[in-house]
Amino acid sequence: MLTSRQCPDCGAKLPITPARAVVTCSYCGTELEVRTGDRTLDEGRTSATRSDDTRAPVSITFVNASGRALHLVWLDFAGNEVSYGQVEAGGEQSFNTYVQHVWSVRTGDGAEVLRWAAYDQVPRRVRVE
Repeated sequence: MLTSRQCPDCGAKLPITPARAVVTCSYCGTELEVRTGDRTLDEGRTSATRSDDTRAPVSITFVNASGRALHLVWLDFAGNEVSYGQVEAGGEQSFNTYVQHVWSVRTGDGAEVLRWAAYDQVPRRVRVE
């Protein structure tokens, strides 16, 4: 688990964001796992580019704690992007979805802050900062 924003091997500054489960030090090339300490967020992070058709239903709620509006995008079975609207700062949006359906949470300029998929059928609240 990475708890510092500095590389433990060389001391270089690391670009850590919730969207990334692994960060690579640009100075020495060391790869480090990034964990937030929030099991729901950490275990749901994914780099998948499309949703799997699991047919295992689950409800999720994205909680926007980022201080800015965020856009929710579902990546369908072919990797196509399907917009599910916007969550205002301080707001939340609930969905009935499926295990391993991939969701991308983005800022207004399209920068991804989180890519997440439910990993079991337990209803989750995903806090996005």
